[in-house]
Amino acid sequence: MLHIEPDFMDLTVDLDPHTFWKENLICTKLTTKKPRCGLHFSPDDHWLFEFMSIPSTLRYYNEKAYRDSLHPQVNKITEEYIGCSFFEEDTWEHNPKRIENLFGCNFEYHDGRKPWLIPVTTDPKAFSRILDRAESINMQTWALPVPFLREWDARKDAGKEVPFLGTGSRGPVTIMTSVLNAEKIFFWYYDHPALMRRF
Repeated sequence: MLHIEPDFMDLTVDLDPHTFWKENLICTKLTTKKPRCGLHFSPDDHWLFEFMSIPSTLRYYNEKAYRDSLHPQVNKITEEYIGCSFFEEDTWEHNPKRIENLFGCNFEYHDGRKPWLIPVTTDPKAFSRILDRAESINMQTWALPVPFLREWDARKDAGKEVPFLGTGSRGPVTIMTSVLNAEKIFFWYYDHPALMRRF
C-alpha cells in the first residue's frame, strides 16, 4: 500500500514539476546568471521501503525480479507528482567488491532493516592477519568478480547502458569505522600505532 502524505498533495497541487526541472537545469550550471540555487533530490531505499510499505526488505535485496517489479511502480508515481524517476528498472544482480570487503567487512542482512557493514574483529592480532591477507589479494581479479564481469558483458552485448565504475564516495574514516568499531580505532591509535599506520 502506498504511503502519500495528504499535506504533500495539498502543498503541490499547483506545482508544475516539468517547468521546475527545466529551470533547474539552468540553475545547476557554474555561473552567477541563474534564477536560483540548483536542487538535487535523490530518494534511496530507506524512502522506498516506507513509501511502498515493503513487506520484506530481505526479498528486496536478494531478488532482482522483485526489485525490478517495484521500481517501475515507484517511478510512475514520482514521474507524475515530482516530474522525475529515480530508480533503475533493470537492476544489477551482481556488484563489484567494496573497499571494506578487502578487510573482511561484509553486510549483514535482517528483514525490516537496511544492510549494515559489520566490524571484523576487536582483536589487534587478528586484525594484523586480516591486513596480511588484504595485502596478498590480487586487486585486479578480486575487485570485479567473474559473475559481475559476465553480467557486464551480457548487458554491453545487448546494447544496454553500463555504469561508471569508481564513482562512489566514502572517506577513509567512514571506511575505517565500518571495518572496526569506532572506539577501537581511538584506542588502537594509542595502544597499537604501528598497526593503525599500516591500516
